[in-house]
Amino acid sequence: MDKELLSITDIAKRLAIPESNLRYYRDKFDKFIPSEGDGRKKRYCAEAIEIFKTIAKGMGKGQSETEIAEQLRSEFPQPVTAVDEIETTATTATTKTQQTLEAVLFIITKYEKRITDLERREREREIALTSLNLEFEDHIRMVDKRLSASNR
Repeated sequence: MDKELLSITDIAKRLAIPESNLRYYRDKFDKFIPSEGDGRKKRYCAEAIEIFKTIAKGMGKGQSETEIAEQLRSEFPQPVTAVDEIETTATTATTKTQQTLEAVLFIITKYEKRITDLERREREREIALTSLNLEFEDHIRMVDKRLSASNR
């Protein structure tokens, strides 16, 4: 026997809830609502009625989307699909890649600072060496003058 598939209009009539409300609920909680097809041909299993009813009650009580989603997760557990697993794996991989990139960037930044500091020190040493060389040359000239003066 084929299972009964319902349109949003069918469900709206059974629950006496405006279609616009059901479409809003569908858009917010799509992953909890079992369906077949796409677009205008999308149809819902009979169990979707209870899910829409739970969402409508939660909205009526002023519950947040998060609270309603938690309730749906506990009352209507969804089987994990290959797509869910792929999305979870991709998200985990992306997060790990991002963390790795951040760590590499931190290390690069750290070494760039160290290299900059070493380059600064090297320039300071070169300046000091140049200054010492100039002083040394001045002393040699003075010694040469004294020697020349004493030899006369």
